[in-house]
Amino acid sequence: MDTKGDTAPSRALEVTDTKGDTAPSRALEVTDTKGDTAPSRALEVTDTKGDTTPSRALKVTDTKGDATPSRALKVTDTKGNATPSSRALEVTDTKGDTTPSSRALEVTDTKGDTAPSSRAWEVTDTKEEAQHRAAGP
Repeated sequence: MDTKGDTAPSRALEVTDTKGDTAPSRALEVTDTKGDTAPSRALEVTDTKGDTTPSRALKVTDTKGDATPSRALKVTDTKGNATPSSRALEVTDTKGDTTPSSRALEVTDTKGDTAPSSRAWEVTDTKEEAQHRAAGP
């Protein structure tokens, strides 16, 4: 949902796992590690400028409550000719801002050190929006 109340994200997003599957079978969410959460994996955020310094500690959790997905995932922005995922996704930060980040983000499993998160991101599967996209405008 964008800030104007439109449930269609302003940019198409895709979730791709490390095996190249661009249509994961499970809806996923990415949240930071503030509060009582304790991730089992350390994740790294890489922006499109190639900066791989982890500025946020993130956790990947599927909708079934599995906090340790078997595959590392990345979330990228699909601008231009990029092919969107078969599922429509929306990105919402914990401050209530539903506008996607100005930078395309990639989330990968680094099994390294964590760092405090400045903003938490959540990626959720919106099946209704996927159906709307399939039906056209």
